[in-house]
Amino acid sequence: GPADHIYSEAIKELAGIYVYQRLWTEAEPLYRERAGLTKQLAEMEPSRGGGWLGLARAQLGFAGALNALGQFPEAETVLREAISLWEKWGPAEQRDLATARTLLGEALTGRGQLAEAEAALRAAWRHEQVAPSWRIYFLAHRLHDTLHRAGREVELAALWAEMRAISDASPIRDDNFTGAYSHALLLALLECGDRELVEPAVR
Repeated sequence: GPADHIYSEAIKELAGIYVYQRLWTEAEPLYRERAGLTKQLAEMEPSRGGGWLGLARAQLGFAGALNALGQFPEAETVLREAISLWEKWGPAEQRDLATARTLLGEALTGRGQLAEAEAALRAAWRHEQVAPSWRIYFLAHRLHDTLHRAGREVELAALWAEMRAISDASPIRDDNFTGAYSHALLLALLECGDRELVEPAVR
């Protein structure tokens, strides 16, 4: 009932606070509980798509926490279920599918399944190109990491040239994300150990 929805939203808000503080071990059980509660609510009216689509969205936060904790097999399972729910019950917003496939790519990269990871990330990239948002910077970071692990460093310059073109054509009009392109590139290069490339890459 309404009380369950209110409780579910309260869990989401508290988990979000923990995520902001990078307290993933505290956030993960809250997201898990919310996903379980949302599934119970959906099962109460199984013929209505809205409840299942709500579950798909709830699983994004849960999977993000699982990835952060290195629990990649479970994250993959959760994300594939979310994507299948959108495919069954109706079109998701581009940003939801982009987020789901970005997280799936991250989980698959963590499992060493680099070809599948790249396919998921490229699919997310196509979603983001429809209506670019600040999330595309995070996606570029993840794709960089996957290509780097696959030993395909030669392709990184082309990736960031495309990212720059998207950024220049559709700049993110939000002061909070000023310099997001350079920030994402710095993170990608530093995380992958390409420190000698950092300074010239962001000039």
